[in-house]
Amino acid sequence: MLKTIQILLIGLIAALLLTACGPSEQEIKSLGFSNAAEMKEIQAKGFKTKQEYEAQIAKEQAQAEAEKEAALAAQKKAEMQEQADKAIKVYKRREWVEGWSKFVTYLNIQSVADRITISQVSLNRGRCQFYWAMTNRGATKFPVQAQFGDTVKIDLDSPPCDLIEVEVTTNLGTTSYSF
Repeated sequence: MLKTIQILLIGLIAALLLTACGPSEQEIKSLGFSNAAEMKEIQAKGFKTKQEYEAQIAKEQAQAEAEKEAALAAQKKAEMQEQADKAIKVYKRREWVEGWSKFVTYLNIQSVADRITISQVSLNRGRCQFYWAMTNRGATKFPVQAQFGDTVKIDLDSPPCDLIEVEVTTNLGTTSYSF
């Protein structure tokens, strides 16, 4: 019997010591935790309060969402660039111009899309100047509306331009070509 009382007494003292060493219910609540187990779990991850932990989780979720949006934007931009690249054909061609009785070198921009707006053309990064473009409707300035099969021609001989690079901006994006 004495042994049983000793065992009970030791258990009671151990329980009192453990309770005294652990956080109080008030301390647990003041740090935002619902119970001691939750507090131990979150503090084991290096956070002092539940609010710090939740703030970190929210930050990680926001970062993941931003990365996802950036990836989608990059994918959309790549798809638009592919669409822009496929919407026009660009090539140089020497043609006999009857009215001028001479050959002229033209930059031809041909629409292979149902409808496209060519808003700007830059020759040799803007170092070659041109003043007009020709369409099947006559001389024009940009922007130019083009239907499938329409060709916009830019005279590369007046003033002379040794064409190396062309950048064409359309409603679908900007595409570069090298010669």
